[in-house]
Amino acid sequence: MHNLARAGYIEHIRHGWYRVPDDIDDFFDFLRSDKNFKIVSAQTAASFWNNDFVHRNVYTIKIKDESYGKALESFAEKRDWLIEIEITKKDIPIIKKNGLNIEDIPESIIECMQAWAFVDAFSVLYLNRNQIKLKELSEKAYWKRLPKTPIRIRQILEYGSEKMNELERAKNALIIQGEPLRNLPS
Repeated sequence: MHNLARAGYIEHIRHGWYRVPDDIDDFFDFLRSDKNFKIVSAQTAASFWNNDFVHRNVYTIKIKDESYGKALESFAEKRDWLIEIEITKKDIPIIKKNGLNIEDIPESIIECMQAWAFVDAFSVLYLNRNQIKLKELSEKAYWKRLPKTPIRIRQILEYGSEKMNELERAKNALIIQGEPLRNLPS
């Protein structure tokens, strides 16, 4: 393997990890082509669910193999990709989208809130409000806490949702007979 890497036929990533070189445009192309198990999570998953409302250049990935995680970090560093890898042993609900394993919407919202990324979480909640099962999200968020505080994620969800509802009601209150207030003749 070492001689093949020196000859340029394969790429040496890290001790025991090699890769056949191919044309990779970006990080997501790599994730699609690589066959190891990985899940796009937290704010990176939120960017899929909120149509990249908040763009970040740091990618968060959950994997199950620690050795693969170290190899992936080395590979990403060579490509100048900023990644955060989280080793997980539990099963995470995923949805396959665009050839990637992505955390489902409720899990993504909770992960964002636990990382203090409220804009990401509430943009996902708002843009996907018709497909989210709020009871399921509320139950999942009940025992999760905001790190280093006694505040539950569910409390933040309830407060933020109430504020979004207030804004929606205020927006609708300015509409008179189907016309926005600013368009009415004076």
